[in-house]
Amino acid sequence: MGENVVKVSVCRNPKTGRGWVARVLKDGRLKFLEDLNKTDVTNFYFVPQEGEFYIVCDDQSSHKHTVRYFVLYRYTNGKLKGLIVCKENNHITIGEKRYENEEMLNLLLQYGVAQVPRGKNRYVQFLIKKALEMMAEEATPEEVAEEIEEIKEIITEEEKQKIRETVMRNRFKQVTIVTFRLPTEYIGSKRTYKDGVEKIELKHDPNTFRTLRSMFYAILKKIAWNSRLGWILVSNPSDKHISGFNAIVKRLNEMTKRNRIVEFVEIQIPRHTLRTWLAEYITELKESKELLEQKIAEEIEEAEKLKRAERRLAELEKRIKDLEKELKEL
Repeated sequence: MGENVVKVSVCRNPKTGRGWVARVLKDGRLKFLEDLNKTDVTNFYFVPQEGEFYIVCDDQSSHKHTVRYFVLYRYTNGKLKGLIVCKENNHITIGEKRYENEEMLNLLLQYGVAQVPRGKNRYVQFLIKKALEMMAEEATPEEVAEEIEEIKEIITEEEKQKIRETVMRNRFKQVTIVTFRLPTEYIGSKRTYKDGVEKIELKHDPNTFRTLRSMFYAILKKIAWNSRLGWILVSNPSDKHISGFNAIVKRLNEMTKRNRIVEFVEIQIPRHTLRTWLAEYITELKESKELLEQKIAEEIEEAEKLKRAERRLAELEKRIKDLEKELKEL
């Protein structure tokens, strides 16, 4: 065989199952390759192309146990380099980092592939998304322009614009940031110092402010999630809750004679960045849920406090479920 032919393992026992090799195309589809050596049934021979990504399914099943590996490779400088190894229903290894159990599930949730349509494999879909992510990170505006330039004679300007929009839609997502600056009980207060001690005389009832502020954040947490950038609106927020923002801020403005508002700012963010941020937030909520469950089981004895804690726990569980659904759709 030629010098550029490479060999990878695809099975342990061909009677129990044999794997495959496919190239990841730029549009996310897989191009399954043909084995160049039909006599070696446990290995697969093919000629890789420079810079391209390949997924190898290595079926190591026996008559007693089903064991499959899905590996993402890239061919560069004459070498086929393994990037990510997925052992089905066991672990995912990226470089030196190994993800197991809940960590692995969170990673799949982060990329929206924890559940996939019938006939698709979530580990394969994860590797496809990782390959596309790496392609996107390497692509420069000049490279995108060159691709469009190559086909400019066979498509119209309108079609070129549709291609640009499709690329942007696949790589980025438009989200809405909730921006606000709430008036506080300290507006209009007087500060005095006596013998080095500061005394604050509040003009407004602090309990009213704290109640309204608590109501505001309670509404906010129902329709938005907190990211490194700020609060991001969920896909289908309730109109009732959004109008509730304005009612609370209006009340605070009336008390302090200020004119502050809640603004909704639309921006474009890379999809993989959004997935990372939302997965982080979901993990924080799960940690809060676990602490609350422990507190309910071990510490809370008063009936009223227990009732409030159980209500808070139910809210957390619903919020986690809703945000996990949001993550899958990113």
